[in-house]
Amino acid sequence: MKRIKDPIHNYILLDDFFLDLLDSPPMQRLRSIKQLGMANLVYPGANHTRFEHSLGTYHLAKLFAKSQDLKKEGEFVTASLLHDIGHCPFSHAYEDTIKRYGKSHVDLTCDKIEKSSLKDRIEKNGLNVKEITSIIRGKGSIGCLLSGSIDVDRLDYIMRDSYYTGASFGYIDVGRLLTNLNVKNNKVIVEENCISTVEAILVARALMYQTVYYHHTVSIANAMLRTALEQEIEKGSLKIGELINMDDASLTSFLRKEKNELWERIEKRDLYKTAFEYREESGIEQQRMVKRTGEMDLGKEVIMDIIEPPVWVEMDVDVLIGDGRIERLRDISTLAKALLKAQKDYYRVVVYTTKEKRSEVGKMARKLVEGVC
Repeated sequence: MKRIKDPIHNYILLDDFFLDLLDSPPMQRLRSIKQLGMANLVYPGANHTRFEHSLGTYHLAKLFAKSQDLKKEGEFVTASLLHDIGHCPFSHAYEDTIKRYGKSHVDLTCDKIEKSSLKDRIEKNGLNVKEITSIIRGKGSIGCLLSGSIDVDRLDYIMRDSYYTGASFGYIDVGRLLTNLNVKNNKVIVEENCISTVEAILVARALMYQTVYYHHTVSIANAMLRTALEQEIEKGSLKIGELINMDDASLTSFLRKEKNELWERIEKRDLYKTAFEYREESGIEQQRMVKRTGEMDLGKEVIMDIIEPPVWVEMDVDVLIGDGRIERLRDISTLAKALLKAQKDYYRVVVYTTKEKRSEVGKMARKLVEGVC
């Protein structure tokens, strides 16, 4: 048994099997992939990695497995440790690009487990590989505990991202969840006296989106990186399948070698500026705007970014009321209802460009928008 000291969960214990998985190349690659992509341009402490997050998710999975007395504890804990090995460099910075050209990081994770030496290591320990990949996809009888409304992945990244960015709203009462949560038919059910704990998760996540994940500078840097990669893919210097074996350092080296102008700007922190921003709470109107903005001929050195609200799956958690009824959180929590209404604040279409072109592009974008809305 080995102990690893973690700033979030204190000591994390691993036996020989999980140590073997931890030392595998797919897991070690995560040491060099930042959890929050470009966020360290704004929050200098945000240099934590997918490796640390995977360890934290594994630790919480062990706690939940014991509290729920899971029959498939081995598969669940293994899935939790390996759930992020399919991430490409800089994590979610260009997830939509990966999906458009190939597969999601979840699909890539499952492919790595099923088609690498990890499969042999897992099966030698008597575990079912198909069950593990099913859990990673959020399916089966307990997949919701890793990818669902209240899951170990979400709990760790909220606490960890809050800690490393210096945010003060990431505390989650995990102990209370453990003693007031049940799983039935792949759905989480919390007891009524745990509503405030789930609401705290909702608030923490909402604030993290506002201050960290959707911070305007982080969004600009992510959009620039995404565009830089699309440029390299379109000119044939990079294949989308190559990213799965890269880490932050190797992708950085590649972009430097290609002398990609956008990446050079990112490294100098000479970022694009916001030239125009359009917000519209109506989903239909936003779709019209996105289509029209996407057709804008604003010239070179212009990037359009579509920022959509997060999916509040926590709203759908079932709550066991004292009289035996089961209600959805969104139907009985005033706070949850307020956060749902606040989603309109996330909808926006943004146009970025260089400092020199900011005024010109802004006027052009505004004129085109006024012709549509």
